[in-house]
Amino acid sequence: THPYSNTIKKSMDESQQPERKKRRIDLNDYSDGEANECSHTAVTWRADPSETLSDWTIDIKAEGSEDGPTMASFHVHKSIIGAGRWRSKYFENLLRGASNSSDNDQGGDKPMNCTVFLLKPCATVKAFEFLLDHIYFGTSDIDGQDVVSLRYLAKKLKVKTLFDLSSQHIDDDLTAKTALSYLSESKAFGDEKLKAEAIKTCADEVTNIDKVKLLEVEPSDFKEILSFVTESSIESRALSIIVAEYFRKHTNLTDESYFEAVCNSSFMPVLDPSEGLFYLQLTRRWLANLDPDGCKDGVKSLVERGIKCCVDHWRSEIATSVEKDSSERNAAYDSLPDDIKVRILEGALMNAKEALDTKVAHVEHSGEQQHTHTVTHVQEALELPEDSSSDESDSSGEILDVSEEPIYN
Repeated sequence: THPYSNTIKKSMDESQQPERKKRRIDLNDYSDGEANECSHTAVTWRADPSETLSDWTIDIKAEGSEDGPTMASFHVHKSIIGAGRWRSKYFENLLRGASNSSDNDQGGDKPMNCTVFLLKPCATVKAFEFLLDHIYFGTSDIDGQDVVSLRYLAKKLKVKTLFDLSSQHIDDDLTAKTALSYLSESKAFGDEKLKAEAIKTCADEVTNIDKVKLLEVEPSDFKEILSFVTESSIESRALSIIVAEYFRKHTNLTDESYFEAVCNSSFMPVLDPSEGLFYLQLTRRWLANLDPDGCKDGVKSLVERGIKCCVDHWRSEIATSVEKDSSERNAAYDSLPDDIKVRILEGALMNAKEALDTKVAHVEHSGEQQHTHTVTHVQEALELPEDSSSDESDSSGEILDVSEEPIYN
């Protein structure tokens, strides 16, 4: 028998015995005098600074007003805003002494406060509260927030996670309905990148954006929007109506270079018939300078487009004005220089002649030889009254030379 066999057998028998439950001992003799010793809330900048042991204060002032009033103060914790998961790189550098920023106003090795100067502080104070919530708790639901202010703060204070959130929100939200608002806000915060994207969206959606608001944008912005307009975004005639409405609203625009840029033939080659006379009247101050050394090529081009528009649509735009008495005549047409009127009338006359020749050729080709039919077709082309037929045709149905008196006086 092995000398340890009995010992091994005994150990095996003991291992098969049920385990005895260990008696719990009471060592809880801790007390700090708190009524609810287990309660604890997360550290926040919103609570009483004396209770959260806040060790830093951030004061907000308007940019450019170092001696101005403090718009708001926030009691924060250095370890969170400078070393937390969603920390601000700006404050981290400031607290570590690695920043040479002029946006702080403290001395000594252990600063107790700093001052941050912001654009539009009344608007950004609320956004600053959300920024602190993001730094403390990672708050990411920015619906309903002023996202342009958040993007501005996140970029200035170097909070990359919030910058990405606000930029993504703008990307999703930038549409024809919001583009003009983003354009205005981007200018207020000096956000050139956002401004460029808002302008491109306005150009792409020029037929869908609010026309009233579009006509209220600053001339420099309006010009930049038009510079991105393409043929696929709006038809030339429709665009000419919008541009004409803008000039009617902004009567102080008299710079020749501005006209050349806004009315460029590259994106507005054809004018709407209803606006031809208006564009000619708009450029009348330069109409006398159509020589090579006169007005700019862009203005010359606009004049030519205006003349062509009036010539092509002479029935609706010129004939109706000329036929009216002096009290009802179109002031835009009457104000044009005589040489421009002559060019319009000559062109209109040639168009009328061409229309008449085409109509007569059609009648002759169709073999309609009856006198009444021939006269009727000619009358339709010239829009002559019915009772004039007897004076302008003979019994053979051929067109007669009217008289020595001119048709247009």
